Amino acid sequence: MALSDTERHAIEWECAQNIVRFYNRLDGVRGEEAAALFAKDGKWFREGDESAYTGREEIAHHVNTLPTRGASGFAPELKMVFHLVNNIEVTVLDAETAEVRALTAIVSGGRAAAGEVGTAKGVSSILRTLEVHKKTDEGWKISTKRTQRELRIG
Repeated sequence: MALSDTERHAIEWECAQNIVRFYNRLDGVRGEEAAALFAKDGKWFREGDESAYTGREEIAHHVNTLPTRGASGFAPELKMVFHLVNNIEVTVLDAETAEVRALTAIVSGGRAAAGEVGTAKGVSSILRTLEVHKKTDEGWKISTKRTQRELRIG
């Protein structure tokens, strides 16, 4: 049975919100909340190979290690990373599956003293993302997430 426009739009909205929610939680280093956006057996593939962070516990741990990566020149407790998600396109494949494609600019920098503005190092790279979302008993969840670095800013 074909989906109505209303059903398709609802799926597009949920899936588009999932990618935005994910990057907001990633930037906030809120691993458990980011992982909850994945299906229980969801996979976040590492760039450049077929290995993946699999399941919510592994995904949460990876998100929670964000301060050890990112902007060089800042102590881990001062590092900040912002993912600016753009060009989100959701393709509903059927009533149970959708693909989400997006481009993401990564801006890294560091926190300042309380009440002060931090320092941005600038845009460090542009990522292309492809996610497959599945309808689950918990709602629409990310089944697989793949990112590919398209540009490294020099």
